[in-house]
Amino acid sequence: MNEYSPKVLEVIQKIKTTATEVQEGLYFLEDFNKRTGKFYEIKISNRVGILIEEDLYKENRKLEEALYFRKNLILRDYKDFIKDLPNVYIFKNKEKMEGQKSNTASNNGKQEEMVFIPQVPKFALERVILPPSVKEDILLSLALIENQKRIYEDWGFEEVDAKPKLILNFYGPPGTGKTMVSHAVAKMLNKNILAVNYAEIESKYVGDAPKNLFKAFNTAKESDAVLFFDEADSFLGKRIQNVSSSSDQAINSLRSQMLILLEDFEGVVIFATNLADNYDKAFESRILKHIHFDLPTLENREAIIAITIPSKVPFSEEVNREELCKKLAEISEGFSGREIKNAVLESLTSAVQQSTETIGEAVFLEGFQKHKERLEKFEQERKQKGSISKEVKERIESKIKEKLAQEKSENTPEKTENTEEKQEESKEENS
Repeated sequence: MNEYSPKVLEVIQKIKTTATEVQEGLYFLEDFNKRTGKFYEIKISNRVGILIEEDLYKENRKLEEALYFRKNLILRDYKDFIKDLPNVYIFKNKEKMEGQKSNTASNNGKQEEMVFIPQVPKFALERVILPPSVKEDILLSLALIENQKRIYEDWGFEEVDAKPKLILNFYGPPGTGKTMVSHAVAKMLNKNILAVNYAEIESKYVGDAPKNLFKAFNTAKESDAVLFFDEADSFLGKRIQNVSSSSDQAINSLRSQMLILLEDFEGVVIFATNLADNYDKAFESRILKHIHFDLPTLENREAIIAITIPSKVPFSEEVNREELCKKLAEISEGFSGREIKNAVLESLTSAVQQSTETIGEAVFLEGFQKHKERLEKFEQERKQKGSISKEVKERIESKIKEKLAQEKSENTPEKTENTEEKQEESKEENS
């Protein structure tokens, strides 16, 4: 049995309490490994999450809402202990929980293998606020994916293009909806989604990363899931030309394996990245459509805020929700959808701390303004780290000038001596 620190036990207990407050009679299992089976995962980090048995998730969606809120509180209050957390599995059925427990026991003592678990899609397209052009691109891509047989076989487009391209590339700043839309695409195709990032594929054992990548593709094929790669530039980046180490070789090997697997895979693949410019040209011909996700416009921000502030928030009578959303949209210029969600959560948390029965608009206005100031401060610090201040530049220039002057003074006598020696030698030769 694993021994957990008091703080880790505290987190586990909070997860269990939150779940049982929504639905009684649940069963729980903690495990550091990923288990086989169908689960809906609420990720706390790349390694750990809260996994709800698929049937239970479908039956009670309020469970997801409560646990998602709990996850945000864990990230806020226990961030230093996340690395020590196990995965927490939640079951409705005791027999299934026991089955997972015996599966864990049978694997004790064996080298841990990567297990990939497809999830039920979390988001629907109608819940994602996007510019019309982006939504049009997505719907057009979906139409091709859903009607590929008709277009390629029945109408003969296979004579022009031998194989349908079923790969989408979503690129743009972080927090702009790329992951949400990936889930929405899977939902519209009536498929589960298998989300993979580079940290899950990468291994400390040489040669294991390509094997893990193969497992991901194979799992997606067997379960007919949409395969979603986050941080795709790590997989699709330009291959290293001047290989100087085993790590360089491993990166090239992984990218070559990705090319091979993409060529043979007949399912839907979605890549998401902030850095599409880094892609290797070899991948370009395999992508059906590149779709750019930009920061939301004023109109989009207003719509995002409107659906992000829960309908159950007890606003005071004088608050006009529509007018409040407009004001918050003005404040949140430059926010991504994710930043808007975080600003709403911080405002709600502030309201809870104030212990008031109703909430005025000031709580949200102050919450959004503070969030904006933090983002601006962070951006300013980031730029300062990447640039040299005027004072530092002047000090560096002064040091360089001093060094040059010193070298010049040291070299001048030597040059004079050398000149005098040559003159004496010349006189001797002439005589």
